[in-house]
Amino acid sequence: MKKIHKETTVAITHDHTMYSLAKRRSQGERAVFSRHYAPIIREGGVNVIGWVIGGDPPFFGIENKNAWWGSIELLDMIWQEAEESKDTLSICLNYQDIDNAVSDGKIAIILTMEGGFALENGVDQKSLVKLRTLYRLGLRSFQFVGQDWNNLINSSQEHPSPTQGLTSFGKDVVREMNDLGMVIDTSHIPDPDPVFQDIVEISQHPVIDSHRGVKGVTDIPRNISNERIKTIAKTGGVVGLQFFSLVLTNEPNRRATVNDLIKHIDHIVDVVGVDHVSLGPDFLDSDLANRSSDYYIEEIEGISDLHRVTDALMENGYSDTDIRKILGENILRVYKQVIG
Repeated sequence: MKKIHKETTVAITHDHTMYSLAKRRSQGERAVFSRHYAPIIREGGVNVIGWVIGGDPPFFGIENKNAWWGSIELLDMIWQEAEESKDTLSICLNYQDIDNAVSDGKIAIILTMEGGFALENGVDQKSLVKLRTLYRLGLRSFQFVGQDWNNLINSSQEHPSPTQGLTSFGKDVVREMNDLGMVIDTSHIPDPDPVFQDIVEISQHPVIDSHRGVKGVTDIPRNISNERIKTIAKTGGVVGLQFFSLVLTNEPNRRATVNDLIKHIDHIVDVVGVDHVSLGPDFLDSDLANRSSDYYIEEIEGISDLHRVTDALMENGYSDTDIRKILGENILRVYKQVIG
């Protein structure tokens, strides 16, 4: 592992390892993070993780719960885990917590949620009680759309786009997240769609796409346009690049390589500069991702291989300053500004 990788605070914007942690805990294991995940995360030199703990649909180990109670159970589970694995894991509620965790050699976790179903069916359809409750339980980032549209979105259809933008409740959620200090994640919102535009017009804080690819390199519907990249950059936000092969290259019968990922990084840097790109692998090291090995970048089988991104950045002429930004400083800047 290169010296710069070891000396940099490496942060990834989106990861689903809670899937497999929940399964292990449901089978009776305890201190799962310290015993199983911390060693491989440290091997990859990662210090900070945007950790998905719920949303829609309810996740592994809690299949029979609805989105709200499933997410609450996962939150309870991760706080238990944080106590049992307190030598390696720190749930961070503000930027100082991140700084302290990294200084203490722990892995800093920012809790995030993927999808808005958990906010539905509260005391009334426009209540922000659930959002504030999730914040008090540690949630510091929220992705508006997961598997489908929800009552934050003004659409009579299930997921086809375009929609009519945010509902009045969705707009209130944006404002409340700004007031509370929560990072707004616009991943899974199609490009283009009025929902995205409503969010960036209302929000006073940076927004992120935590796990994406770019159409300028791989022109598929799930990737994002130059216009969207520019809009995110104008908010001060970042695009976290996903490590899925199908996102990084659409060449038939070829698995993506680290150099394909670098092409996506290069493209964002060319469009808006180096301050607005980050890494959002998504499913690395999740036992329950149910993906074949060729689903991911060829040289990166798990989070322990993340240093290979640094190697490739160096080989492609990126300066130490720019590498530190891509590996962590860009998303850490957003965390510092938004969650305080």
